[in-house]
Amino acid sequence: AVGIAFEYLVPETQIWNRPFVQQLGLSFNNFLTDRRGYSAQLDKTLINILASAIINIKADPLYFWDARFQAIYNRGFDDIRGIATYYDLTRARSTAVFGSLRFLYRKLERPTLQWALSAGYKTFPDISTASDQWQLISNLFYRLGENFDLTVQLQHARFNGDLKNLFGSSETRLQFGLVYSIDQRWNKQFDDRNSLLNLEHGYIP
Repeated sequence: AVGIAFEYLVPETQIWNRPFVQQLGLSFNNFLTDRRGYSAQLDKTLINILASAIINIKADPLYFWDARFQAIYNRGFDDIRGIATYYDLTRARSTAVFGSLRFLYRKLERPTLQWALSAGYKTFPDISTASDQWQLISNLFYRLGENFDLTVQLQHARFNGDLKNLFGSSETRLQFGLVYSIDQRWNKQFDDRNSLLNLEHGYIP
């Protein structure tokens, strides 16, 4: 895959000082795949456009609320008119939207408890039989230690049209897990002009 992304991101230490916008993003992704009957690489490339946003609802250091949104447009291939296999599923033209409402409780400046309620919808406009997917997810994370979380998730999805061939009409999953997360970001230490770190090293003039 080859792509490019543009992102506006508020520094982590400044989230509480920004009342509304936390993150905005736009990316273009090209997936180099195989396509029956075509030899040119451009004709075999799937193009996706993704837009995302994170909005602060209550920027409180202890009881924090935000909303997250994402939309993905998959240009797909014009010759895919039905979904019978996973090959067709990934190469059919589609539009997907997903939103999440998240609550985060912080104790001693560390995330302790996180709960989120999310919903998503995906449609395939070129498929001859009206095909779409609905999904509802609720999950809970509890921080055990540095980067380790205990989680439980309940997920329900409904499928219409050709998607029933692969997934049935609906499914419900209850999942438990132990999660280890890594967040590595260059220049994450950049802060506002008056921070001690910036004054010492002069990152921002």
